[in-house]
Amino acid sequence: MGGSTPAAMAGDWTASLLDQAAGPWLTSPLAARAETVVLRWLRELFGLPGSWGGVLTPSATLAHVTGLACARQWWAGRYGVDACPRGAWTS
Repeated sequence: MGGSTPAAMAGDWTASLLDQAAGPWLTSPLAARAETVVLRWLRELFGLPGSWGGVLTPSATLAHVTGLACARQWWAGRYGVDACPRGAWTS
């Protein structure tokens, strides 16, 4: 949203043209495959192991929430705490 570089504009136009709900493979095989390819490129770019995974989020806000959820799980695992006894977002 709001990208003004040629690559951002091309991505926005392509998304609008395809008009697909990105997410699981069943709703958009193209988006799922594109995510897989982009994540592979990022692993190669940063020299990360092939076993590392990831996810592309649709917004910076969701990326932050996802990062916080991952950090919470990591911390809980490190200290032997079950972080989700009543759901992922309870304290």
